[in-house]
Amino acid sequence: MKKRILLVVLLMIAFQNSNAQRLIEVDSENKLHINTLLKDSVNIKLQGPDFFANSDYKISKNNLGYWTVETPPMPIGFHYFWILINGKKYLLPKEETYFGYNQDVNAFEINSNETFFEPKTNQKGLIEKRTIHKTSEEKYFLYKPFGFSIKKRYPLLVLYHGAGEDASGWVKQGKIQNVLDNLISEKKIKPLIVLMLNGDVKSEISYKNLEDETLSEITLIEKELINQVLPELEKEFFLSKKSIAGLSKGSYQAFKIGTDHPEVFSKVGVFSPVLYSNVVEDKFAKIKTENLSKQKFFLSIGSLDNERFINFKTILEKEFRERKIPFKSYISPETYHEWLTWRRSLYNFLLWQK
Repeated sequence: MKKRILLVVLLMIAFQNSNAQRLIEVDSENKLHINTLLKDSVNIKLQGPDFFANSDYKISKNNLGYWTVETPPMPIGFHYFWILINGKKYLLPKEETYFGYNQDVNAFEINSNETFFEPKTNQKGLIEKRTIHKTSEEKYFLYKPFGFSIKKRYPLLVLYHGAGEDASGWVKQGKIQNVLDNLISEKKIKPLIVLMLNGDVKSEISYKNLEDETLSEITLIEKELINQVLPELEKEFFLSKKSIAGLSKGSYQAFKIGTDHPEVFSKVGVFSPVLYSNVVEDKFAKIKTENLSKQKFFLSIGSLDNERFINFKTILEKEFRERKIPFKSYISPETYHEWLTWRRSLYNFLLWQK
């Protein structure tokens, strides 16, 4: 028995020594180094953001005989990735995983030398994972600020995530607790409650594209928020003004629901916007444009975002200017369609709408 225990301990020490370095590392030149812990002859491909396809990454063995991947310098921000080993997805053991691209993936972050989303205060709010009333599976996240009191009145912000993700994206990738805790403790915004909902509907239907799926599901998502979740929160909390925001696919959901209900939401945040209508000539075909004058809008984009999203932002700005609708525009410098763009967007949206 003692020999078996000793053998297990020795194996654990050997593994720890072989994995003394993190499996995902970023060097001083912002090059990504991935240590696979694989020694056999394999075919390795790096998958993830569009810029991977255009990068000349190197595959070699390190001094321990493990296959490693080294990329050219990567752009700042938070980026998903995964490795294909002989055509099959391989997640790095003991490294954090995230839900993106409709699957579990690894990720890395290139430091932007910003601290607004890092832990800086002991005055920490609470994020709760909750179940929507009368359902057994549908979950959402709720942030309550430090010093929360059931007797106080709080503003409410509703947030939606992007395609291929879920509400946990705002919690993990978005580091929303740090963003909110820091802003509130620094007295840059007033304490608020934040509701993070899943923007996907579980369905057996196979849609032709993301636009058809989003348009088909928006009615159910809107009813869930307006008829179920908000009434429950109104019973539990003293809520004051309400706002709504979302990123990418979620930006359309926030924009559509927000403009359908100006009596509920006074401000709408549209991060990396998309406009869905199935009408090529009229991107606002599904939007109640008569309500636009009743609200204020915040639009944001990464300066290196996909041209498609940049064009949608331009279309929105043109429409708002023609209708003399008040709006705030924000461009995140040197970022793509990823979570640093959306952390910055949320931060600036909160400062704008305080």
